[in-house]
Amino acid sequence: TLVELFLQVKILTSTIRKLLVIPSVRYDHDSSFGGEVTPKIGATYFISDNSRIKANWGKGFKAPTISELYMAMHRAMGGQTVNVYGNPDLKPEKSTSWDISFEAEKDNNFGKLTYFNNDVKNLITTKQIGSSYYDQSYVNVDEAEIDGVEMEIGRNLDDKWTIKATSNWLDATDKVSGDRLDNRARNMTTLQLLYDDHDDWGYSAILWQQWANKYHYDDNDYNFTTTNFVLNKKFGEGNRVYAGVDNIFDKKISDIGLDGMIWRLGAEWTF
Repeated sequence: TLVELFLQVKILTSTIRKLLVIPSVRYDHDSSFGGEVTPKIGATYFISDNSRIKANWGKGFKAPTISELYMAMHRAMGGQTVNVYGNPDLKPEKSTSWDISFEAEKDNNFGKLTYFNNDVKNLITTKQIGSSYYDQSYVNVDEAEIDGVEMEIGRNLDDKWTIKATSNWLDATDKVSGDRLDNRARNMTTLQLLYDDHDDWGYSAILWQQWANKYHYDDNDYNFTTTNFVLNKKFGEGNRVYAGVDNIFDKKISDIGLDGMIWRLGAEWTF
C-alpha cells in the first residue's frame, strides 16, 4: 500500500516581483518500506519579460513497484521477446538532485540550457541475466551519480507547427566501481517537427529523428539513428489515444535489443 501527501507554497518576493520561490514537502508511506519525507525547493528569477533563470533542489524517494518486485514481463520487440523478471530483494531509491537553467523566448523563437546533477542510492535498473540481452532482471545500483547538460532550441512556425532540436550530454556512473551505467547514451540528440491544433478534442503529432552516441551496454558503446512518428487523438484534457511507429527505417542492433521497426498503439486516461 502506498500513501502520498504533498504540500506546495508559492512565494513571490521583492517589490519588483522578480523572484518566485516554491518550497514543497512530500510524504510517502509504503507498507513494505515505511515512510519518507522529501523536501524540495524551486526558484525562478525573471531577468526580463521573456528570459529567466531557474534552479531546483530536492530529495527523492521511490519504492519498488509491484512489477519490479514480483512480476515476469514479456514484451515483443520486433522479432524478439524481451523478458524482464522482478526482484523481491529490491530496496527503495533515495536521491538528492539539483539543476539550474536559463530559458528565453523572443518573437517565435525559444531556447533552454540546463545543467543537472543527481546522486542516487539504490538506483533501480535492469541487468542482463544469462547470456542473452533479451533476459533481464531488476537490480539496485548501490550508489550512482547522473549529471549532464540539456539544450533545447526551437521556432514556432505558426500557431500549430513547431520545429525543435534537443541535445542531452549525460555522464551516468556507478560511484562504487567507477563504471558507466548501462542502457544510457553519452549524447542523445533529436530534431522534431510538431503539430498541435490546441483543441482538447483535436489532434497532435510528432515526427522526430534521434541520434544516439556512445549508447553503453555490457562494456561496449553503440552509435545509431532512428526516425519515429506518433499521432495523438485527444479526448479532453489529459486523455488520448495514440498510434505510432518507432525506428521507421528498421535499424537493427541485436546486442542492445534494437530489433527494427516497432508499431505502437495505446491510450492514456487521467482520472
